[in-house]
Amino acid sequence: MFVFALILILISINFVISIISTIHLLDVPEYVSNSHLVIYELEATKSELKEAEITTSSFIITGDENYLKPFANSVNNIKAHLNRISQSSEINSNIKPKVIELSSKIDDMIDDLNDGIDTRRDEDFTAAQEYISSDDYKLLSAEISNRITSLQDDEKNLNETFESHIKEAKNRAIRTFIISAGSMTIMLIIFYFQFIEREQKKRTEKAKREIESRFQTIIEHSSDVIMLVDKDGRILYVGPSITSHLGYSVEESYGLVIFDLIHKNERYKAARLFKEMIENPGDLFPFLYRVVHKDGSYSWMEGITTNLINNLNLKAIVINLRDVSERIQFEEKIKQSTSEIEDLYNNAPCGYYSLNSEGLFLKVNDTFLKWTGYSREELVNKKKSIEIMSHEHLNIFYDNFASFMTRGYIYNLEFDFIRKDGSKLSVLLNSTAIRNAKGDFVMTRSTVVDNTERKKAEIALRENEEHFRMITENMQDMVCQLFDDGTIAYISPSVKDLLGYEPGELLNTNVYSLIHPNDLERIKNEVAIKLEKEGGPKSFIEYRICKKNGTYIWFETNIHPIRNNYREVINIQTSSRDITMKKNIELDLKDSMNELERFSYEVSANLKEPLRSLSDTANNLFIKSKEHADDYSNKELSKIISTSKRMQDTITKLLEYSMIKSDEKNFETINMQEFINALPELAASHKMANSYKIITPSPLPPIIANKKLIEKLLLNLLDNSINNKSKDDLIITIEHKDLKKEWVFTFSDNGSGFEMKHAEKIFQQFKTLDNAINSQGSGLGLAICKKIVEHHGGNIGVVSEPGKGATFYFSIKKPV
Repeated sequence: MFVFALILILISINFVISIISTIHLLDVPEYVSNSHLVIYELEATKSELKEAEITTSSFIITGDENYLKPFANSVNNIKAHLNRISQSSEINSNIKPKVIELSSKIDDMIDDLNDGIDTRRDEDFTAAQEYISSDDYKLLSAEISNRITSLQDDEKNLNETFESHIKEAKNRAIRTFIISAGSMTIMLIIFYFQFIEREQKKRTEKAKREIESRFQTIIEHSSDVIMLVDKDGRILYVGPSITSHLGYSVEESYGLVIFDLIHKNERYKAARLFKEMIENPGDLFPFLYRVVHKDGSYSWMEGITTNLINNLNLKAIVINLRDVSERIQFEEKIKQSTSEIEDLYNNAPCGYYSLNSEGLFLKVNDTFLKWTGYSREELVNKKKSIEIMSHEHLNIFYDNFASFMTRGYIYNLEFDFIRKDGSKLSVLLNSTAIRNAKGDFVMTRSTVVDNTERKKAEIALRENEEHFRMITENMQDMVCQLFDDGTIAYISPSVKDLLGYEPGELLNTNVYSLIHPNDLERIKNEVAIKLEKEGGPKSFIEYRICKKNGTYIWFETNIHPIRNNYREVINIQTSSRDITMKKNIELDLKDSMNELERFSYEVSANLKEPLRSLSDTANNLFIKSKEHADDYSNKELSKIISTSKRMQDTITKLLEYSMIKSDEKNFETINMQEFINALPELAASHKMANSYKIITPSPLPPIIANKKLIEKLLLNLLDNSINNKSKDDLIITIEHKDLKKEWVFTFSDNGSGFEMKHAEKIFQQFKTLDNAINSQGSGLGLAICKKIVEHHGGNIGVVSEPGKGATFYFSIKKPV
């Protein structure tokens, strides 16, 4: 009994150990499935990082904001993948510290990419490029890649360990069961194994349902196309995103063979990859193919696949697809842009080269090679720049090198290179120092301009300088050369006759100190505007300047800025002349014009008053005697009234004509379309007939003109059309043409018209046509129109035919 009891105890102990070992095995499938999920998420993270780097580089190179949308999508996907990896690490706590470290490194990398994007937005292309091409960034990128690979390897090793533990545990269980089987009944053993199998199956099914539920959630919410296929490539399961990507519904996709979805030119390559993947279960195989849509179109799709047929939970091949058509297009654009930039670099009209920290040529363009006669193979990584530099100019290079390293740039350094054939090449050098993120010197970017012609020009300039000086010193006009602040650097001898100073007295004096205080601010503003503008016609400024004796005279000055190669003003050349006599004449003329204007008003008032009195008397007499007077008397009274009114209108028009001054500008922007729309209301306020219609077939452009004068122009043209209307309803059509330097407007009516032999006559003062149906005009309306148009620097004319109306055309100059 004791031995039996002892054996029973030993059997019981072995039985308990066997149960414990077997129970431990029940958690293994969940670890294995979770491990494959981590491997997949890590690979997807690596792909998204690559996408983020490509889109960032694309934005830095091109500056196109459209590249930032795929970048933002990649960053969001990376965070989602890392979140799922972090959730999976809760099951396998061994990888949790590594996942946290990996997440931190990836955050650093995304921060670097965002810094590069922000720097590029600040228009600093070089600094932005440094962010993503620096050694630190490359090391960080390599470290992240190594960490991802390390985690994947750990998961694979873990799977192998689980399989080893399963095998060892099974052997231990078998030995235990063999020992126990010798002492227990067949029935007990069968019952025992049935119990164990039932419990294991329950736990396995539960774990499987949880994994499947999690996997199903990932697939259904993924923007990628995730599918499971069998060993023949037939689709067993696919996520709903296949509809948005390829146009197939989920139900239509089941049973499709994946090779039928691949472009025919790439199916053979895809079949070879599939075969290799079948032969290497568990390994990851990336690919890039054109995939056919349901409608027959194609798109580029990047993916990754792995053979998990031997996995008890999946028993299928997992394929993850992502549409990368936009990225492929971006890459093509980048290649094209890079090619164009390379072409511009090599065929630029100036020479480009870069030197490393030792002075060796790293890169040279074709222009520089053409100038020097060397081949690229003879210079790049073979020669230093000082080796092909003129010996007499080496000191210039060394004298400037220290300041170049301190400031980081050098401008317009003149020296000679020695061509391969021994001849000299005179150049102007501009160079910038390129440094890495730590501030260490990396290389130069240098631009050289062929200075040979400039050297020849300098010789010619020196030869002509004396000739020019002789001319300026014998001119009556005063010639000055000023620094940009107005300090006099040179002044011609004519200053003695004009201002009473000896030339030496005004050298290094500021010219603004001589200008009348009331003119000073205006002159400074006009000079500033002149210096900002390049080119354009000559323009003169007028001002008062103080003579040595303290009196002021009027000067007229032409300003010509002297600019360097960067279009910066370095000197100001002026030529001035005395216009005091001219200004005095202008003042006398202005006084005369003002006096004439006052006289015109007085004459107009003196003439209008008796005419108004005569008209009122005749009108009152007509009203009182209308019923008693004979027809002849009434007719004569009506004639007196109408003639008086016409005379008053003529006086008004004559005053209006005389008041158009040639020096009156007050120009402003006028919306011609709005102006024409308001013309009927304006005409009504002037008591003009309103039995007409105005048409503008197309919107009229805005012009720069005197608003009051344009109003008079249009009212007089309208009045002319009304006075010459035919029996038909009056229709006026206003159109325009754009003639580059001016706008041409046409004012057409369907009135009585006239013969073209009268075309010039009608613009003369007091000239009217005898065939006008309502010939009540003053004969000054069209003369006023002509004067207004000429005041604006334009021309006016007319085209007409009897019975077919008239078309007046006038031009208004555009502002320069």
